[in-house]
Amino acid sequence: IVDIFNVLKTPRDRMLWTLGLKTGLRISELLSLRVKDVYQHGKVGDWVTVSKANTKGKVESKTLPLTVSAREAIKVYLESLSYFNPTDALFRSTKNNKAITRIRAHKMLKEAFNALELTGNLSTHVMRKAYAHRVHKLLGSDVLKTQQALCHKSLTSTASYLGVDKEEVIGAIKELG
Repeated sequence: IVDIFNVLKTPRDRMLWTLGLKTGLRISELLSLRVKDVYQHGKVGDWVTVSKANTKGKVESKTLPLTVSAREAIKVYLESLSYFNPTDALFRSTKNNKAITRIRAHKMLKEAFNALELTGNLSTHVMRKAYAHRVHKLLGSDVLKTQQALCHKSLTSTASYLGVDKEEVIGAIKELG
């Protein structure tokens, strides 16, 4: 995680990586964010809200806390800009004031993964899956709480993110004696 952060070339790209890991938002949700969603009253806020129009299923909005590292990444990025407006896309393209595309986000991360010679199924969704595993562990492996942290409707969805460590299961069975 740290190596990927260090390989990313711009404050915007490092902010995307950090927010993806620290909020668990889907890439489409991240790219829908506006400056005003994270920056109010002259400072980075403590919370981020994704409107229901930009969430999967478009049923309800999501409001999540911003960690210290997420707030710092946002601050560094905004300070790197010569100007910004509250209505600007948070993940602004260098070509216009629109948000970068999912394709651009994928390409940026793929370049970082390739620079580190990482292999496997690496995409933008790796940020959400890494968040799921980390929050699951921090919640004492409580699947219901992890489901809430991921804003999943179904435990099946949450379980598919976490997978099963077969070696751990085999070890537990052996412990039965």
